[in-house]
Amino acid sequence: ITNLQKSDLPTGRLEIRLGGVSINGLSESYQDGTELLALMGSGGTLEIAFRNGNASRTIGIPVGADVHVVGRA
Repeated sequence: ITNLQKSDLPTGRLEIRLGGVSINGLSESYQDGTELLALMGSGGTLEIAFRNGNASRTIGIPVGADVHVVGRA
């Protein structure tokens, strides 16, 4: 879970980067992906998730790592 709210994100297509990993776009729900995904959680903040798992452990990114969100044309 990040501290980024929807209003903090660029409009349009997004690329979310953390560590050496990139996620293209936001998913609507946890069921949308089979692997790593990003979505707006029920608390209104950007979440990085791994379906049926732990994203931090799965990709080896520690809790508290920087998350960069870039708008794509």
